Amino acid sequence: MKNIKRWFLLPLLLALPLLSAAQKAEKYPFPASYNKEAAQGMAIYKSSAFLLNNGGHCRIYDLKSEKLVADFDLACAVYKENHCNNASFGVDFPAGNKEFPAFYVAECYGERRCFVESVTRSGSQLIQVLKIDAEGRIGFDWVVDRNQKCLYALSKISDVIDSIGTKKYLITKYPLPTLDKKEVVFTKKDLIEEFEIGFPNLSQGASIHKGHLYLPVGLHSSPTTEKRKDAHRDIIVVNLKTHRIEKIIDIQSVVDGEPEDIDFYRNNLLLYCGQQDGGVYNLKRIYEY
Repeated sequence: MKNIKRWFLLPLLLALPLLSAAQKAEKYPFPASYNKEAAQGMAIYKSSAFLLNNGGHCRIYDLKSEKLVADFDLACAVYKENHCNNASFGVDFPAGNKEFPAFYVAECYGERRCFVESVTRSGSQLIQVLKIDAEGRIGFDWVVDRNQKCLYALSKISDVIDSIGTKKYLITKYPLPTLDKKEVVFTKKDLIEEFEIGFPNLSQGASIHKGHLYLPVGLHSSPTTEKRKDAHRDIIVVNLKTHRIEKIIDIQSVVDGEPEDIDFYRNNLLLYCGQQDGGVYNLKRIYEY
């Protein structure tokens, strides 16, 4: 009888992770688009969520009260090709700013620079511009590792899909510059290390947490995107010590919006999505880390 019960319960226990992954994530009441501009980068500092839109608009929401506390254009919004593809906070506080550490915003298009801003609830000032002067290392995403006090640039090597269905991406590590220089141009001599990874999905934003690089990828759900091979929605987790993809988290059935950027709040993984059903989702109840 005990064996019968054991074999009866086993399929149910095995099915639990699948049932959990099929749940929809909890959603904060924060609109994704602003002034008809799509959601892009997101970064969280303490309980403040910074949501960026294409072109350089910034909204700050308090995650405790779930209310909007600030709303303004970033100083780097003057650059026409500023896509604000991802954002992250640095370590040092800019001069005269005690509210937030330096704020790093990836241009993504054009020159693919990284804009470093001093941001308060009253607005922002552009204090530094970062560039790469090295062939094949033009970062579409820039992300700070606050624990290591370094900066990672993500570059797409090629749009060519290899024999196993992946596109190659280059991850390059640089020292985090001090904030006293208005412009920093990285060259090969500044490079700490670099490595390649490959995945088939459309790349989006990035965040670093406890030695791992989190990459939300894919496209929103629609009849036009369903046929695209790069549309599947996942979170790719890269171990920055081993330089390998450690885990791929399937979020295809968890969110319908386009994964744009990602960050952590109290060890909860928050995902900023665009397009229809866009907004900020809390994935903690769906997946454990």
